[in-house]
Amino acid sequence: MPLAACRLFQHEIGAILRTVPQGERYSISITGTKHFNFTDYAVTFSPLRAFGLLGSIEGARGLEITRAYVAAFFDTYLNKIPSPLLAGEAHTYPEVHSSPP
Repeated sequence: MPLAACRLFQHEIGAILRTVPQGERYSISITGTKHFNFTDYAVTFSPLRAFGLLGSIEGARGLEITRAYVAAFFDTYLNKIPSPLLAGEAHTYPEVHSSPP
């Protein structure tokens, strides 16, 4: 996908997220990750690391954080069990940063 198309996609996602009421939306980032860190390539031998397509975070750590936040989201919105992870930055995961979408 060309860079211009990626930027347009990011802009459109941001526009959609801004329609969700404040306090009911989440935008988080994990320091040291890139797009392919959210795949199995992050924890397996992969030439993607050599090409700079994986971030600096250790693969298992990145997936641990991702699993925790996905579980927190589903617990909160499907199981009606509020999660402290979604309330703000967690000390358990200092790599995670929240920002307005």
